[in-house]
Amino acid sequence: YLSHLQILGINNPIAMAIQPDAKRPDVYTIYADQAGLGMPDRDYFLSDDAKFVAMRDKYHKYVVDLLALTGDEDATDRATKVVALETRLARAQWPNVDLRNVDKVYNPFDLAGAGKLTPAIDWPRYLEMMGVADHDSVIIGEPSYFKELSRAFGNVPLAVWRDYLRVRVVDDLAPYL
Repeated sequence: YLSHLQILGINNPIAMAIQPDAKRPDVYTIYADQAGLGMPDRDYFLSDDAKFVAMRDKYHKYVVDLLALTGDEDATDRATKVVALETRLARAQWPNVDLRNVDKVYNPFDLAGAGKLTPAIDWPRYLEMMGVADHDSVIIGEPSYFKELSRAFGNVPLAVWRDYLRVRVVDDLAPYL
């Protein structure tokens, strides 16, 4: 499902791109990067600064509203769980200063190695569903994030993931509704 959302351009925990390889510019390769937050970056979820705390409160209300508009009962409790999941993802995400370090975010994996890093992600199937099944490798920008994401796939209840993805879809398509 995440690969389908990727094709549609819907924000989800994995951002995939095909672009020139940073170390081999004559080759196009697949990059996988951290994504999936409903606010601009991890600081919005983690900073104790008063402006970020206020934004988190407003964001929680926004998620409640989105879930309520899609017909969810008990939208407040569900929104709290969605925001908690996003906060977990934010904790695992790398800060912007690290993301600007080209060498640090260049972590090539063959698909078997990517699978060992992230057992909950079937990389060959993911790439097949995106229409790029002929690739045998992926550059994972933030390996520690993907390791935590894989754990979250295994221990966050499916109902929470469904609500989270519902919010991501509705939020991304809201300008068209």
